[in-house]
Parts: sequence; structure tokens; C-alpha cells
Amino acid sequence: MSQTPISNLQPSAQNESPISNLYGITAPRGFRAAGVACGIKKTGALDLALVVSEHDCACAGMFTTNRVQAAPVLYDKATLAKNNRAIRAVVINSGCANAATGKEGIEDLKRLARMISER
Repeated sequence: MSQTPISNLQPSAQNESPISNLYGITAPRGFRAAGVACGIKKTGALDLALVVSEHDCACAGMFTTNRVQAAPVLYDKATLAKNNRAIRAVVINSGCANAATGKEGIEDLKRLARMISER
């Protein structure tokens, strides 16, 4: 997996076309984003994204009502219940629900959140 340090993410105006910047995820000032192919998808397609804000942001979530909820759902619900006014980063993956990971999945998410917040 190629890694781009958060400090090296470029502002959207430098890495997107003017048209996509008007409507894209980095259209608001102060937002940066990066996507990588980290091996989740067998095709080699982009499958992991990081969106970072320079400022605290209000945040909301839509979650499954299914009785079985994966670690990311449980972690995100708990995070937003404690703090939905000072979110600065969101990690998004595609191609894997991270389900059935149990306590280890929650611990992995906590470690990932700490790593991102330290940057």
C-alpha cells in the first residue's frame, strides 16, 4: 500500500480539475482528501480514502438498523454520541464491511483513530 502522510495531502485546488473542485468532496475550503489502493479490492482499484479538515466540523451519521453491526458502525455511533461537533477526519473504505471482527476490530479502529489524530 502506498502511503501519503496527512501533512503531504495537497489542497484540492492543486490536485483536482476546476470543475470537480466545485462539486467534489474537497470543494469546501480547508478540506483535503486522498485515495489509495490498499489491497481490499482484488482489482487494484482505489479502496481507501481519507478526508481531512483543517477545522473542527459538525458531523452526523446514518447507520444500519440491523441487529448485527460491524465494528466500524459501533465505533462511529459511540464517537458521534460523545462528540459530533469537533470531527476533523473521516476514513472511508470500499470493498469490505469489516464485519465479524469482534473486539479486535474495535481495537483496530481505536488505533487507527489515534494514528490519524497524532498527525
